[in-house]
Amino acid sequence: ELARAMLCLTDPERKRDYDESLGREVDEAAGDGKKPMARVLVERGVMTKAQAKEAEEFAEARGLSLRDAVVQLKLTDQETATEAYARELGRPYVDLSQMIPDDAVLDRVPRSTVKQNAILPLFIDDEVLLVACAYEPSHELEEEIQLRVGAPMRVVMATPLAVNQGIAKYYPPGTRENVEEPAGVRTGKK
Repeated sequence: ELARAMLCLTDPERKRDYDESLGREVDEAAGDGKKPMARVLVERGVMTKAQAKEAEEFAEARGLSLRDAVVQLKLTDQETATEAYARELGRPYVDLSQMIPDDAVLDRVPRSTVKQNAILPLFIDDEVLLVACAYEPSHELEEEIQLRVGAPMRVVMATPLAVNQGIAKYYPPGTRENVEEPAGVRTGKK
């Protein structure tokens, strides 16, 4: 219940809906809450504008994401960088150590899909499947998950380390390998 409440309050769209349901006035000028990651980190005092420029150049030169660059340059930790990345995408950030995925949901998404896409299905909330992602998912993945689970996918962001630790914990080798394929899901197998 706490995880669901936290997700409601950290997702700009769900928070706006919640506030409206209580009759509160909603500031339409606030927008969708998206803001470039570098700007978020500068505003929080994590790094200076000069460090942000250096991190962007470092990322571009090495083919890294800005999130990975600021962590490699030791400007911030992975959690703070991922929170800023989530803000840039307009997605909520979650701490996976505070959540326990629903086994029924885990059983419907095969280990290969989870590992390949760096995702961790969590639970169904308001007829929508919450999925922790290390990176912004593709539309194809969202369609596949909807076909497998029978519910649309709602993305929440988590650190790559936390997602990988969750996969190791809830999808150990030899488990959840063979999941019944719903009609319309392409696995690439002949």
